[in-house]
Amino acid sequence: MIPLTLHDLSRNAFRILGLTASASQAQIDSAARRMRIWQDPAMIPPSANDAPWIGPVPRGKPDIENAVARLAEPASRIEERFWWFCDTPPVSDDLPRFVDPSAIAGFHDAALIDLYRCLLTNAAEDDQAAWQAMIGQFKTLAGSDDYLQWLIETESAGDFEKRATLNEISLAQQHLPGRLSASLGRSVDSALAGGNFAAAAQAVQLIRSADSAAAEDDPAVEALVDRMEDDLTSRCNKLIEKIDAAWKTRRIAELRPACNHAIARFGTIIQPLIDQLVAATANVTRQNRAKMHGVSLLIHVADAYGAFENFMASERTLETAAELAAGTPMQSTVADLLEKVRPSVQRQAAGAPRGLRQHTPERKEFKLLPGGPMYEEQWLSWFFAIPLRYRIRLVVLVIGVAVVLGRVGCEHIQRLNATPMNSGPMPVYDSSHPPPPGPQR
Repeated sequence: MIPLTLHDLSRNAFRILGLTASASQAQIDSAARRMRIWQDPAMIPPSANDAPWIGPVPRGKPDIENAVARLAEPASRIEERFWWFCDTPPVSDDLPRFVDPSAIAGFHDAALIDLYRCLLTNAAEDDQAAWQAMIGQFKTLAGSDDYLQWLIETESAGDFEKRATLNEISLAQQHLPGRLSASLGRSVDSALAGGNFAAAAQAVQLIRSADSAAAEDDPAVEALVDRMEDDLTSRCNKLIEKIDAAWKTRRIAELRPACNHAIARFGTIIQPLIDQLVAATANVTRQNRAKMHGVSLLIHVADAYGAFENFMASERTLETAAELAAGTPMQSTVADLLEKVRPSVQRQAAGAPRGLRQHTPERKEFKLLPGGPMYEEQWLSWFFAIPLRYRIRLVVLVIGVAVVLGRVGCEHIQRLNATPMNSGPMPVYDSSHPPPPGPQR
């Protein structure tokens, strides 16, 4: 939603044409015709509805035509009617001492003067109490049946070519304070920049309460809450980056101050910003997300403390994280980390030096439980039953015997190959000289 400025009052369509907010279509056409006659805008005579204390009235030809066009459309005509006087404006911006809310036209005009003063003094940033009081008057108008009746009667009596419906008028009236609350966006930015988180949350709450019809779905409100969350995320990330940079040095003299600085900044800046952000929104998911930004930072700090074995500081940090994480998805994670670090804390408290404080969980002794399935012994089970040192000796002995047997076999083969054979011609059988007969058996 576009924030309201002095421009909306000084360049109001009814003011340019010299009319009140109750003018009819005939009066609008008549005023525009009279002004078009003059070639020089400076020659156009002033009207009783100019409210010169607001500033000069722009009455060039483009201004006149633009004003007529805005008043021809129902939506823009209703909007212009909100930000101009129902009756003839006063001669100065002096507020009346008392205005009866039942006299709805006078009450609206007094609220408009108060709005002018707030815009003139930049109360949206410099005086939120005055801005809140002014918004309260327009909230009264937004919920007033008398003001709604006046808007309907004025629209009906105006004889406009395009007439606004009852639903359009009623809806516009409900969102009347919305543009006023949107002006607080800059105050949220300046409050965050100055570290004034309470003022930023107060501005968001003021916006939310000003336009109750928009409630949680108002994009302007959500945008402001987004700014607060972005600021929280940025601050947490910067502290984590500083710890990481010190961690890379692997020096306790660098890491300890970085951790202490992060804890100090958490207490003075991060935690208050989380509290204000949680108070500024009813969205549980957004609330948990804001808390988890702080929890993630604290877990990182606790890990850094554990890196140089200051487990007592790590425990204190995790206890703070546990309080913040209550009800969020990170609650169980922090509880597990806290349980793991406590044995090391006990060792440190007992006087254990660095290097001996780290707790390593003891492994349970392996036991063979009876009653399970039994397997038949394998043929090598006797071998694996022998102690390892004897198994090694046995293997070496077997290898040695095999080597010796191999060498003996090789030498025997070589001797057989080295035996000389008879050389000479092969004998030829001669029938005249048969070989002697062999022995008789």
